[in-house]
Amino acid sequence: MIARPLARGIAIVALALAFAPPASAISARADLELASAFTSNVYLDRSQEWDIALRPAATLGLDFADCWSVGYSGDVNAYLLHSDLLSSFHELFLFANPAWGETGGNELAVEAALETLRNSDTYDALNYLRPVARARLAMEPLAWLRWQVAAEGAYRWFYDDPPSDALDTWLRGQLAFALPTHTALMPALGYGFRYYPRQSAASGDSVDQQVDVGLHVGQGLWDTAGLQLDYGYRFAIGTSALLVNKITESQFAYVGEEFFFSGHRAAAEIKQLFDFGLSLDAALLLEERAYSGWPALDASGAQLGVDRHDWRLTPRGRVGYAWSPAADAPALQPAFGALLEYALVRQWSNSEWYDTLAHSVALQLWINW
Repeated sequence: MIARPLARGIAIVALALAFAPPASAISARADLELASAFTSNVYLDRSQEWDIALRPAATLGLDFADCWSVGYSGDVNAYLLHSDLLSSFHELFLFANPAWGETGGNELAVEAALETLRNSDTYDALNYLRPVARARLAMEPLAWLRWQVAAEGAYRWFYDDPPSDALDTWLRGQLAFALPTHTALMPALGYGFRYYPRQSAASGDSVDQQVDVGLHVGQGLWDTAGLQLDYGYRFAIGTSALLVNKITESQFAYVGEEFFFSGHRAAAEIKQLFDFGLSLDAALLLEERAYSGWPALDASGAQLGVDRHDWRLTPRGRVGYAWSPAADAPALQPAFGALLEYALVRQWSNSEWYDTLAHSVALQLWINW
């Protein structure tokens, strides 16, 4: 079922290569990553089932004239104990990013991609194909002002659950103000529209809408350290059509929780860099989510007569190391690095299934040519 769409994607890549600039303007790159992670609660519920995951990933690409690129990226999620959770993600992409202006602060990014998610037979209802188109324009009219607008359109096609198919459109805008106090202020606004083309006409509901507003504050503390503060509010306009039409089913396909909830998100992060490539950072995230139309359940599975409501607290700490070759080093000398992370997820929910606690430790090793 996937052969024909992937073949079309490969044909796009081949066509791009056919019209590529001379070889002198082409460079190849490869990014390889191997990550492993321990989690004390693989399902993020009350079952407290632990596991260790291996997550290899790779990106292979060709860059043309420092302006556009074509390539493949993919990763695999393999659990040692829960083998039925095996999944892989694959993407073919074509990307262009011209920049202009005295400092190169004006840029246009355009991308076309073909994505697919594959799961083991147990969760094959989640398998999908997703063509995506993205565009982003960023301008820097003043040294202290930068703005950008972005648009994205994507169609998620589920092989085994057609009523969950969705056409997503996103529009986002952002301003960035650089103040003399080494402070960056970035207000942002986003709007999402989702259409379910295969929902039953009898349901009378096939559209979801969502509005996101947010503010990012970055503050330089000293030359090698910075503080970031973020606040966002998501407003889902009405109850999700997918929940209205499918919440009573034992299983339905969705990836992500866009359009499902309204709520607040606040985060703080501090990061310290060292001259020899070491970095330390710590972060704290607090979220509140109200799920309109998603019934809260007790331990026996009976409905409580109210909608699900969650609070989530996520503290995280990271230690990283990165090394890059000197500017005059041989072309094939790679950059490499490592990242060690600990995170805690504590979620309080009025729905029994989603009240959870999980610890996780992850190690990531990467090398880039």
